[in-house]
Amino acid sequence: METAKITPSNLLIGENPRLIDEWQIAPNLWDAVRVSVDRRNEDGLYILTGSNSIDKTEIMHTGTGRIDTLSMYPMSLYESGESNGKVSLTELFNNPLALEDGCESDLSIDNLIFAACRGGWPSSIFKKSDKAKLLVAQSYFEGLCREDMSNVDGVKRNETSSRLLLRSYARNISTIASNQSIINDIGLSKQIVTESNEEYTPSNGEKGILLLERTLSEEADAYFLDEPELGMGNSFIDTNIRPIISALAKQHKTVVIATHNANIAVRTLPYMSILRTHQNGNYNTYIGNPFDDKLKNINDENDIKSWTTESLHTLEGGKEAFYERKSIYETSGE
Repeated sequence: METAKITPSNLLIGENPRLIDEWQIAPNLWDAVRVSVDRRNEDGLYILTGSNSIDKTEIMHTGTGRIDTLSMYPMSLYESGESNGKVSLTELFNNPLALEDGCESDLSIDNLIFAACRGGWPSSIFKKSDKAKLLVAQSYFEGLCREDMSNVDGVKRNETSSRLLLRSYARNISTIASNQSIINDIGLSKQIVTESNEEYTPSNGEKGILLLERTLSEEADAYFLDEPELGMGNSFIDTNIRPIISALAKQHKTVVIATHNANIAVRTLPYMSILRTHQNGNYNTYIGNPFDDKLKNINDENDIKSWTTESLHTLEGGKEAFYERKSIYETSGE
């Protein structure tokens, strides 16, 4: 990279044609190639391959007359050897009755669906397993959402919103969906509409669910949630919210939650728990975690509480109440 920045012409020394892959990482190579072509006045000297995400401020000349652009597309099913070639677009335009008697593909419906999901990248065709073949398209998709959507013009874009946008486009391929339909589909509309396109006013609980899911979907280094369980059922919290919180923690995100909900406080396996107590006009703060079952007073190292006991008391109404409910559930299930 340093050579490309300081003396890019050194990278052009050698036999031709010379291939330079991912040249957009060092955009000044473009001008070095242009100058070299001007001096040598020859064709086919260099092949520059890479992404369209280029910082054009680093390029002094368009390259017109020296460099031609060639768009690369994935292979068609005929090129990958999977289509029998009975359908020709050219023939359809030249002879509208070419398929009057119909034709049949050699691929099953399942194989056609798989080929559409896999794509036509040459590297995917020769992978040993179907799972590996699908991973090629998945990696392109992830890279597009994570980097390319922002790199194309230098504007930072939300990775989750990019995913939602591309998925909505996929769902609406070959339809006449409007921009507003796409906005509604990915949940960016300020107006809530039903599937029949009728305006709908959500309840306070539903608003809380929408706001929480939107907050957790935004890309951030830290998330602060104050009693997110309000207005939500335990089943919804455990099925939808808790997994998202756990996934964020696995991505090394900081998630700070003030809660009285056991599914959130216990089943997320918090790295650190903070307990605040009030007694005789005094407040005390304890920190700890479920792994060593201790909560230590930050101002008195000898004041230690049981994480399990305090969690049962604060979240379940005490050990007796917890086991009473357990007994009722077990009796009812018999």
